[in-house]
Amino acid sequence: MPSIYDEKTIGESAYPSALPWDQIPPVAYSPSNKIDKNLIETLQGKYNQRVNDDPDLQDLMEETSKMRENQLKKSVSLNEAKRKAEQEEDNKLTKANSDLETDITTPESGTSEIKKLKLKDIYLQEGLFILADMITYQDT
Repeated sequence: MPSIYDEKTIGESAYPSALPWDQIPPVAYSPSNKIDKNLIETLQGKYNQRVNDDPDLQDLMEETSKMRENQLKKSVSLNEAKRKAEQEEDNKLTKANSDLETDITTPESGTSEIKKLKLKDIYLQEGLFILADMITYQDT
């Protein structure tokens, strides 16, 4: 999912006196082959469908795009009226902690049960949808 933050300008590594990178010894593990191209394509397709259908995700994409444009700007208008108009436009695009209502359909024993999911964190909500899609894919 897109983020309004650029990892190169946020965090300790952006400071001139940042601590050097450290590494811990690796842990022994056995790789899993449960993630394949078909799973990735299925998850990507379902995500793209949700982006097309969900106005909250579309707003997030638009806000992210606008924020990136603003971060790349090297100047701002000194004309007060023009600057206020820009700020009002930015405020229209920003939604402050709106409640999200989304239907989740879960196939259980051949039937569909619809449950309501209300989350303020759209990233968490989308992560849950992707996890649910992954579980559904692996059950088939």
